[in-house]
Amino acid sequence: MKRQISLIEMGTMILGIFILAGCSLAAGGDSLEGTSWTLTSLAGSPSMESTTITVQFSNGEISGSSGCNSFGGTYDVKGNKLGTAELASTLMACTDSGVMDQEQAFMAYLQDAQSFEVGEGQLKIITADGVELLFVAAE
Repeated sequence: MKRQISLIEMGTMILGIFILAGCSLAAGGDSLEGTSWTLTSLAGSPSMESTTITVQFSNGEISGSSGCNSFGGTYDVKGNKLGTAELASTLMACTDSGVMDQEQAFMAYLQDAQSFEVGEGQLKIITADGVELLFVAAE
């Protein structure tokens, strides 16, 4: 004996499918959300051993340490495209000029972020000019 599905049952199933599809899109929309990273390479050069540069992504906000100062701002992800905005940092002066040079370069590259790749515990941020910032997952 075959059972016919009523219009109400069919509508409920279709609604459930749309809800599940929407949840999976929302969950996969920002692969950086809730992650923290430590810089290992800046424009092809290893980061200075005497400093730690970090970045965290949470609720549309980006923050971290640029080596000497703390910074914060907003970020936006669309697929593998990354945009940052309103980046600001504290204004402490470091005694080592190399640290300040690295920090200024990092902040400029971060401001110019265009895309990113995540995989195998690593994050690569790429600027409009193709400069790469390489990170490992923070412990």
